[in-house]
Amino acid sequence: MARLYRYQLPRFVERGVQVRPTADIRDSADNAEQTATSGTYSLFAGSRVVIDADAVLTVGPPATATIGAAITAGESLSATWQERWILTFGTTVETFVRPVYVVRFVPRQVITDADLFTRHTQLDRLRDRDEADFSTQREEAWTWVERQLINRGNRPELILDSSELREVHIFKTLHLLYRDYASSTAADQRYAELAEEYDRKAIAEMSDVHLSYDTDQDGTFDEGEKRSASPILLTNRPPRWV
Repeated sequence: MARLYRYQLPRFVERGVQVRPTADIRDSADNAEQTATSGTYSLFAGSRVVIDADAVLTVGPPATATIGAAITAGESLSATWQERWILTFGTTVETFVRPVYVVRFVPRQVITDADLFTRHTQLDRLRDRDEADFSTQREEAWTWVERQLINRGNRPELILDSSELREVHIFKTLHLLYRDYASSTAADQRYAELAEEYDRKAIAEMSDVHLSYDTDQDGTFDEGEKRSASPILLTNRPPRWV
């Protein structure tokens, strides 16, 4: 059996706040949740050990541990920490790692279903009966936004105004919703067309958005701390030596 640690982003740990990290361990073949028999949790700041093999609180699913408020209270903000879970399953011991960002503020989304309904008033009637709202799609879309920011060289927790990402978050959520509708109603091409349209809009908006970015990490917006979400690529050819 091959086991994996299922996660989508680095863990954001708010400095000076107690955090209860969890590890969702799965069987890679059938996605079944895994329960360990015992385990430890360690936290590293670079090569420095911050938590040294504390026993886990629960073995799962999911496994849980604790990062006390005092552990991070005096630390610098950083994107270079790492957590390590060493979990025992029967006679097998396995290690699972995940990047950790120590942050001043945890990035938070700013939209609800009401923001989606302003774009498409009939959207609610398409909701699956077993879903109370569109929170699953909104969460998945927000994860996509954060991953795009990281891939483009940004740290999501340094964005001082999450509302600057409101449009791209709405577009990506609508893309996911209409893609799902399109897969279940192949006879109606409108949903597939809307899915493609909102996918294009999300990508374009992500490329164009300018962010209030806490470059000096002091927690406030200063003059000149505005940056594009996308890196600037220099395409000039190098000088030719004769």
